[in-house]
Amino acid sequence: MKLTRAHDPLLAILALLALLGVSLTLGSRIHRQPPVPTGTTQALKALELQLALGQKLEAQQPGTTKRFLEGGQELRAPWDRAAWAVQAQEAGDTALAARMKTVPEGPEGTAFQAAWAAAYENGPLPAAVPKPLEGTRAGALLENRLRARQGLPALPLPAPPLGR
Repeated sequence: MKLTRAHDPLLAILALLALLGVSLTLGSRIHRQPPVPTGTTQALKALELQLALGQKLEAQQPGTTKRFLEGGQELRAPWDRAAWAVQAQEAGDTALAARMKTVPEGPEGTAFQAAWAAAYENGPLPAAVPKPLEGTRAGALLENRLRARQGLPALPLPAPPLGR
């Protein structure tokens, strides 16, 4: 089949449809939020973002981190509270960490207790971050504490999702 000028509008429409499909696919991939880890809530994700920003502002406004840490006391879900206890412990607020620390039920809760003991109470290794904390800032902090005990280099903390 020979292409003529009569086919130009059809080819232009097909090209536009292809571009539209590509842009929609890329757009959905770019703006997709990472899933909330199983057992945690959007509240934890929001407070972790707020805390990460507070720690960046700490040099200009001392006390910002402490104010943001205190905001986590309203968390009720067991995994949220466990994650926030890690945040508080890492920030040096052991009293808040003790109040917030809960051990969720089941094998993942037992894994959390072992990881906490290994990271902060010189408990036995090996220990691993439980699945519900994977993908959270608290999980990364706990992982780095465990890695430090094993003489391994720290992993980068997840950056706050500011542009999403």
